[in-house]
Amino acid sequence: MGSVRKSGKESNTLTVSSRKQLLNTIIPHFDKYPLLSQKLCDYFIWKDIVLMTERKEHLTLVGMQKIINLKASLNWGLSDELKKAFPETIAIPRPKIDIDAQAVKNSNWVAGFTSGEGCFFLKITKNAGYTTGYQVQLVFLLTQHVRDELLLRNFITFWGCGSSKLRSDKFAVDYIVTKLTDINNIIIPFFDKFPILGVKRQDFELFKKAAKIMSNGDHLTQKGLDKLNIIKSNMNKKKFMALPVIKVKI
Repeated sequence: MGSVRKSGKESNTLTVSSRKQLLNTIIPHFDKYPLLSQKLCDYFIWKDIVLMTERKEHLTLVGMQKIINLKASLNWGLSDELKKAFPETIAIPRPKIDIDAQAVKNSNWVAGFTSGEGCFFLKITKNAGYTTGYQVQLVFLLTQHVRDELLLRNFITFWGCGSSKLRSDKFAVDYIVTKLTDINNIIIPFFDKFPILGVKRQDFELFKKAAKIMSNGDHLTQKGLDKLNIIKSNMNKKKFMALPVIKVKI
């Protein structure tokens, strides 16, 4: 069902546009398994549009204006071209979604959410207070728009560790775990049991290797730091290099 196409240099997009597939598969799925984030608002608006097209309301000017009014509140709103073509558009109010204080409960959902929205990375920064001249830190991160701040706070309760922090731009909020004992005792065992899907799984496996090196205290030696730098150079989409790469068996 649907089609997968290249979207940019490092991503692909699955698209389902058949109205029959949307009505018979996509909508029933998300009705049965509701989204937990504020993206649920977009789903409700989008679903209304799909149902309107099924009723052929888009074939009349009145119906088309109703659809445009809905689209004005969907995702990023209207393009300049549509604003010009439909000057009488009045965006409909977005439905209010109340996030339960303990909305995050399903471990498989968390694994799927992390596969799409999570990040495992290794931070290496200059710090004269360390023998090697560098400080090493593992970071597990989940990021969402600020409107889903409450959802991210749910993860603090779910895992019993970490913290949430509003970014300086006020548009996004992060759930962060940096304490090595929490990473070793909670985060890594969780994703071993409920695996990450896709290429991000590779980042997780490298994340685990880095955690083992740090748990042994080897990150405090130049040899251990060299190993960590090799790991870091292969993590995530961009290959950040903290130090010149020295090939060392990991």
